[in-house]
Amino acid sequence: MKVTSKVSLIVNIFVVFFGLAIFILGILLIKHSIFVEETFQTATGTIYNIKTEPLGVDLPGSYLDYLQIEFSLPSGEKIRFTNDYNQENVKYKIGDTLPIYYNPEKPENAYIADYRFLFITGGVCLLMGVAFMIFAGQYVIKKSSRKKIIANIKRTGTKIQVPLLEVKEDLETTIMEKHPFIISVKKEDGNILYSDEIWNYNPQKLQPGQMIDVYFDVQKPADYYIDVEFLNEE
Repeated sequence: MKVTSKVSLIVNIFVVFFGLAIFILGILLIKHSIFVEETFQTATGTIYNIKTEPLGVDLPGSYLDYLQIEFSLPSGEKIRFTNDYNQENVKYKIGDTLPIYYNPEKPENAYIADYRFLFITGGVCLLMGVAFMIFAGQYVIKKSSRKKIIANIKRTGTKIQVPLLEVKEDLETTIMEKHPFIISVKKEDGNILYSDEIWNYNPQKLQPGQMIDVYFDVQKPADYYIDVEFLNEE
């Protein structure tokens, strides 16, 4: 098992912060929904129209439906509003009645009084945020000590020199429209080992058949590090 690159670590740290931002957004949305539920007035609204907006692509189902709803205040005044988009909108038709929450100080600020409309968006954000943080966080925790691991394996591990087998661009990995390179070396027993991702590859520093330093963990021989740091130097 190779010791992986710091670039992957940076990307996953970004994913953790992205997940945290989505999680915080979910909390704010749910807090707002609770505020609406506890402080807004209730009424019964009627769907008078369903507003359809295309997504700009000519594909089946490539549009969004918005419910346009009318309700009456205690004074008899009619208020109309357009509900935020939700997949649940497709279940309703013109003429259906729905419970409404509205702000008594600004009645146009109204929502459908249904947990599916009030809490689904915030709940989805919470779940997505947690998923991103767990998925990337476990990688970050595992790899955050990368420098220490590499320093230790170079200091205490077994070093051998293995000839260069191949240099290949990793087209499956892209950051800012740039692909890293990975070198492979072949041991005397026929096993092929692969390096970390090399982002500042300098082909002039690598010749066919060149001997490359490889370090193996004494306690875990399956763990190795191919020393390609000289290829990242300017």
